[in-house]
Amino acid sequence: ARIKQRQVERTFESMAHGFLYWGQALFHRGLFGVHGQMMALLNYADSCSVWGGAAIGPSKAALAAYVRYMAGEMAVYGVRANGIRFGAAETYAIAHLPSAKAGLERVAALSPMRRNCTVEDVGGLLALLADDKAAFLNGAIVDYDGGELAAFVRMAFGGDNRPF
Repeated sequence: ARIKQRQVERTFESMAHGFLYWGQALFHRGLFGVHGQMMALLNYADSCSVWGGAAIGPSKAALAAYVRYMAGEMAVYGVRANGIRFGAAETYAIAHLPSAKAGLERVAALSPMRRNCTVEDVGGLLALLADDKAAFLNGAIVDYDGGELAAFVRMAFGGDNRPF
């Protein structure tokens, strides 16, 4: 199906530009406090092609760029910006991709942890990153995929998914 201009614009607005606009609005209203932080939710669509993701992938790449730029510009005010690039998870967004259910099942079968990422997994990492012990982390995109990407690369080059 042909993607429409408005679909692309809406996707970029909600997934990428919104991060910048919300960040500016919160900052100018003084709502970050001394140690504020913005956290973006990313996935591998920002750096690799996903079938049916011609609007989502580039918007996630723009979101990752916003994280890096905002981290540099807002750090002097005590505000950090970071991102989490989580593994395959059953989300509202992925449900719109062709064969989402089958894709998630395939990823879980190939993943070293034999499961998909969950909302609870992502929430747990968000809590860790919000802790004062992570106060120096800024401008980072944290890969949080349970080893999925490493397993896929290993298998692409003839390895299997067995332990060493």
